[in-house]
Amino acid sequence: MFIPADGNTQTTGGTIAQGRYQVEVPPGLMKVSISAPKVVGKKKIYDTPDSPEMSVTQEAVPARFNEQTELTLQVIEGKNEKDFDLPRE
Repeated sequence: MFIPADGNTQTTGGTIAQGRYQVEVPPGLMKVSISAPKVVGKKKIYDTPDSPEMSVTQEAVPARFNEQTELTLQVIEGKNEKDFDLPRE
């Protein structure tokens, strides 16, 4: 996700597939949030024996790259290219 640092433009986002992404982002300074939830289990939706189950997920990327992001990008008019190399922790 690209979140405007000044809060004046729209937040935009997209999907990362095979290490690539493509998103239309308005110009300006953006906070960048990268998230990768992974399924770690299942739980029943209702407290009944025949309840359907839902996936339980856990964030695979450290909070400093999403909820408490330290990443920023100055977006200018036209095509911008930026790779975010996240360290493995």
